[in-house]
Amino acid sequence: TYSPSTSPTPYQVDGVTVTAETGQTPVFSGGDTSGIFQTSGDNVQLTGLTFEDAEGAPAVDNDAGTLGLTHDAFNDNDGSGDAMGGEGAGAAVRDDGDSVTIIDSTFTGNVAQHEGSLGDGGAVAAADGMLTVTGSTFNGNAAESGSNPHGSGGAIQADRSEEHTSELQ
Repeated sequence: TYSPSTSPTPYQVDGVTVTAETGQTPVFSGGDTSGIFQTSGDNVQLTGLTFEDAEGAPAVDNDAGTLGLTHDAFNDNDGSGDAMGGEGAGAAVRDDGDSVTIIDSTFTGNVAQHEGSLGDGGAVAAADGMLTVTGSTFNGNAAESGSNPHGSGGAIQADRSEEHTSELQ
């Protein structure tokens, strides 16, 4: 188990592929204190991993480049305090990069919240690039603000300009 006590957080990943061995499910935990992975450039592929208990930042934050998530699980992450226009955004995955593709992954119990304004994307918040989600499951995710339980996109919130698209299958 990866946790903040064993590695710097969030862990900077760039141009890597991380794939679980057959029959194994590595767990990356934010230990209720931090985000887990932050991308900053080239292609990053994460397969067969579990991300849980990130706090105050997304479990996986795609700042730049292309991010691929396949057969991953995101459980009980809390994106409060992360800023996307001053709002808590994307407890499990936040995208400010080129693109994110999510395939056959699960998102359970993730919450984006902010005391002063609405939270965005309880599980996934995408501000730039292309977002593609295929064959994935979203259960019990929420976007909220303090005492207001009504944020934008309990599961997915996507801000798009004319050049950027989202595809959900």
